[in-house]
Amino acid sequence: MKSVDAFFQKLSQKKVMILGFALILILIIIELAFSASELNLMIFYLIPIIFIAWYGSRNWAFFAGLICSLKYMIINLADLSDIYLPPFVVAWNSVVRIGIYWGVVFVLSLLKNALDEERLSYFDPLVASLANKKGFYAMAAKEKARVLRYNHPLTLCYMDIDMFNRFKEQFGQAAGNQLLKAVVDTIVKNIRFVDTLARMEDAEFSLLMPETSKKQAKSPILKIHSLLSDLMKANNWPVSFSIGVVSYNAPESVDDMLKRALQMKNNAKGNAKNPICFEA
Repeated sequence: MKSVDAFFQKLSQKKVMILGFALILILIIIELAFSASELNLMIFYLIPIIFIAWYGSRNWAFFAGLICSLKYMIINLADLSDIYLPPFVVAWNSVVRIGIYWGVVFVLSLLKNALDEERLSYFDPLVASLANKKGFYAMAAKEKARVLRYNHPLTLCYMDIDMFNRFKEQFGQAAGNQLLKAVVDTIVKNIRFVDTLARMEDAEFSLLMPETSKKQAKSPILKIHSLLSDLMKANNWPVSFSIGVVSYNAPESVDDMLKRALQMKNNAKGNAKNPICFEA
């Protein structure tokens, strides 16, 4: 189900509209092929309406509901149905149908907005795919439980951009955001899909690496630090990085994990010869 949902989420609004209204057209053709006494597809029209509302646009879903209701009115008033209904009954039934369709769309839009707001509350506004502190705690709690259950290693990397405040004072907030986005982009391109990068403070990041021991973490973290240092030099950005790394097999709590990683980061801070500190 998740893969199907992910597929539809990636569709453009135009493609969602085409699929939704194509399904409505198919249902209309099927209904016209039978008399209304033999087949009533009212509930099936909810499928494309819900599809359009969830993956496309609420306004287009309202329009789809209107089309489906007008279809019913036209079929009955034009005597395309084997069952004769007085015009006022047809009008009333059409109003009821559009009320049902629009009611479903309205409720779905409220639900979708609530889910989107909840999902966005776990991400940083700087970059859409970057987790924030809340997102980190949620993911870290899941990984901690997995470590305790399966006894698999887990590595946490905590990174601070040194002299970032001074950089912002000198070059401005826009330049600071540009630097942060460049840092995030570089890290994301060099970590695995299962790893979680989060922005903890203004210029502090955590990297959660599941199924990764201290030995396994060393190479990718050294590579990331080297790439970031080269990026700063290439752009003449006068900042550096302090990184603390801890690995676990049985972490006590997420706060304990962070505390130890912060301690390692503080040990590395200001040490030009050893800006990365791995917990012994």
